[in-house]
Amino acid sequence: MLPSDNEVSNSIYKAKTTVPDQSASTPTSHHTSVSAPKRRGPTTCKPQSTAALGKEDYPGSVRGTGKPEGKQGTTSGVVKVDDIKEVMEKCKQDKRANMQSKINIIKQQATTHLLPEDASVNSPSVHVPFDLPLIRSSCQSVDPYPVTTIKENVKISSPRQNKKIKNQSGELPIIGTLPPIVSDDVLPHLGDNCKQLVNLLTLLPSGEDYIDLEIDQTIFHHRNVGYVYVMMEDIQDLLTMNWLGVSIIQVFILFLNRLCNEFGVTSIGFACPTQISKDMVNLNGVAVTSYLIHVMDQHKNEQFILAPYHQEHHWLLLVICIRSRSVYVFDPKACNRTIEVKPCVNMAFRHIPTNGRGTRMVNWKQCKCPQQSGGVECGYYVLRNMYEMVTKYSSVDCFDEVFEQNSYSINEIDEIRDLWAKHFLEECM
Repeated sequence: MLPSDNEVSNSIYKAKTTVPDQSASTPTSHHTSVSAPKRRGPTTCKPQSTAALGKEDYPGSVRGTGKPEGKQGTTSGVVKVDDIKEVMEKCKQDKRANMQSKINIIKQQATTHLLPEDASVNSPSVHVPFDLPLIRSSCQSVDPYPVTTIKENVKISSPRQNKKIKNQSGELPIIGTLPPIVSDDVLPHLGDNCKQLVNLLTLLPSGEDYIDLEIDQTIFHHRNVGYVYVMMEDIQDLLTMNWLGVSIIQVFILFLNRLCNEFGVTSIGFACPTQISKDMVNLNGVAVTSYLIHVMDQHKNEQFILAPYHQEHHWLLLVICIRSRSVYVFDPKACNRTIEVKPCVNMAFRHIPTNGRGTRMVNWKQCKCPQQSGGVECGYYVLRNMYEMVTKYSSVDCFDEVFEQNSYSINEIDEIRDLWAKHFLEECM
């Protein structure tokens, strides 16, 4: 006859709490006889309840009731090690996802993938499965930043609105969330538009460190990415006379295109610097050539194509003249420099009809232009050169002697920075 429930409970309690004396023998059932352990501690024999009921124990189950039918559970309140590992892994994945958006922005500035869908050229479309280094301006030898492969066309999500801070004094509430991007000793030396830009950027929602601009395909002539991402770091570099990132050059091209429309200038077109850089030439020269063919076909009725070119941490300006089959090189740090994109440009010219002329040779001309005195001004000089070509020299037939060799003054550079800020305030904010 089986014992009652009270007897089973008493047996379970004794089996858990009673430690046998070294000189005593362990109680046994009528089936087995087991000696007590020689030292104090948990007994190695079967519990009394098991012996009484004749059923084997299983971990996680009530003692002596046999093998459970369903999944064994754990005592309430106890967390498994595997559960902790799973939570920690999820936290790591969330952190990687948060960091991924910033990597996406940098990738967008430099990556080229496909030829434009509407390109009227015979060259095949070429996919570029590589990552390009971030294009930055410096005449010093600095390694480019690596970029991680990520998804394309990442847009800013809807910003969280800042909660208004109650102001006990009765004045308007403070909504600024970011510190000024320049120090107090720099701000007084900036132009009015630059100062206004600094002040407005402090009102951006916390955590947003870039502003996206939709790319105008009629200006840049490619559909590789849909947006220009202007990082706060890029704007800070512009205001502090540091190296210029490619997004600053692209925004200034948008400004110059607007000036052309306002002034009725129809002789000038533009090429996107991300598509013709030395890094892009090294990764996929065929794609660069195809892009140049497309741009030259689109601007076959214009006199000049302004093409800012980045090579070895240095900005210079290429001016392509289709009619005269010439390329003018404006290098703010002139030297015996090999232009790595030259073969791609020459090949693109071979797709342009010669209009009865027998020669297909391209005339490359190193032109006089203002020379920088330091190591980081090249980007500003390229912007100034393009600005004067649009506003002063848009009607000339050639650029051989339009510039002097002298350096630009600080006031001329400051004017360019203020014009950039003015356009950004009016068109991009």
